[in-house]
Order: sequence, then structure tokens, then C-alpha cells
Amino acid sequence: MIKQNSSISKRDIIAEIVEDAYTKSYKMRMVGPGSLEATIPRAIVEREARRYGLPIEEFIKLYKVQYLFNDFGGAFVKFRKATE
Repeated sequence: MIKQNSSISKRDIIAEIVEDAYTKSYKMRMVGPGSLEATIPRAIVEREARRYGLPIEEFIKLYKVQYLFNDFGGAFVKFRKATE
């Protein structure tokens, strides 16, 4: 467990958060020059749909996936309204 006020890097914090996370591998495929496509686990989308009180079909229509990445060793997914 990370102790408050410790001098730990962002990478270490993220590594600890995801240490016990649900993991599953998915294949990628090319969808055009410079683009790849991968699958998002249904469980993640269902959880977010429940969080907003929406059926999964409605959630998919109203929200889009946003990948967050920077200098840490991976990407994170968040959902935001498609109109934003």
C-alpha cells in the first residue's frame, strides 16, 4: 500500500493501482494508415453504463471512448459524452 506523503513516482502509483486489476489480452487489427483497432471488454462498458443508469445500448450511443496516455507505461480508458 502506498503511504501518504511518500516520494513515489506516478509510474509506481499506477503500477500499484493496476496490480490486482482484471486483465485480458485482445488482438489488434489495422483499420487504415496510422490506425489500429482493439476491443474494449464488455464488462468495462457495462459498469460505466450502470454508473450512469443507462442500458448498455443507450450508453454506447451517447458516450465515446477516450484514451489517456502520456509518459507512463500504458494507456487508460475513460468515457465522455459524444457531444463534448
